[in-house]
Amino acid sequence: SICNYNNQTFNVLSKEFSLVYLLMHGSEHRWMRLKWLIDLKYYCFVDFDEQLFWQLVDKLKAKKSIQLGFQIYEIIFNEPFSLKYQRFPIQFMFNKSIDILNQPTIKINNTIYETLIEILFRLNLVNGWKNKLNILSDLLIHEEVIINSDKQYAFQIYVQRIIYFIRRRIVTIKNDREILF
Repeated sequence: SICNYNNQTFNVLSKEFSLVYLLMHGSEHRWMRLKWLIDLKYYCFVDFDEQLFWQLVDKLKAKKSIQLGFQIYEIIFNEPFSLKYQRFPIQFMFNKSIDILNQPTIKINNTIYETLIEILFRLNLVNGWKNKLNILSDLLIHEEVIINSDKQYAFQIYVQRIIYFIRRRIVTIKNDREILF
């Protein structure tokens, strides 16, 4: 879409794509910022093409993210979301998102267990092995996501060596144009 503001023209996301992005981004971060839910509450559905929205959801394979966002919305605001959707079981992701919302402050993963739960959450959020490999690749390239505990220093060093080894292989593969995913 194109937006004119102050005699300047800007390319912006369509309303449908913007909503998909908001729902995917919020779900990826387990809705830890309430302002994202407020954005959903006051989203403008004037001239909104629901069919295009669902086509984008299908193309991006984002049904789990969309459903998680809708369900969190319904719990927080105690009302159904404006768009109708088909429910399917995502209880694990729903519970972990509610846990984040109930925390008084944003907490960084500080145990191996919490880190593994975060990885499991992210892997469950997407469909398709290519998307799951991309998530794992991202986690391996940004090892601070995986290791954020000062309690198990020896374990950190051990895992860090493995991560650096895998990272070098991924970068080498990408530089040689033999991209696997």
